[in-house]
Amino acid sequence: MVIAESGNLYVLGRTATSLANIYQYTFNDESWTMLTNNRVLGVVSEEMVVPEVVTYFSYDGLEIEALLFKAHAHYDNGYTIFWPHGEPQAAERKEFRSMFQALLKRGYSIFAPNVCLTF
Repeated sequence: MVIAESGNLYVLGRTATSLANIYQYTFNDESWTMLTNNRVLGVVSEEMVVPEVVTYFSYDGLEIEALLFKAHAHYDNGYTIFWPHGEPQAAERKEFRSMFQALLKRGYSIFAPNVCLTF
């Protein structure tokens, strides 16, 4: 996020189904403008999967958060990929992951728990 001398606000934004793009907020007319148009060619965003945030309890009662990317029913092959990840600075987030979207399109669901390993 950057605030320019003009007073405009510039933000780099992305979601689980869209690539990073730069947006400008103009305070004078209170509007957002997308300045870049990065996208995946030939893919309709409705075909991409937004992960569901789920939680579960470990053996010691600690609550663990995970992202569950469920393949659309018409692609689902019945298999789930376990993608363990962890540590606060490297946690799995709702960000665009081309590899995940490609695997989802091939019918694989993905379970990505954010586990913090301490020794």
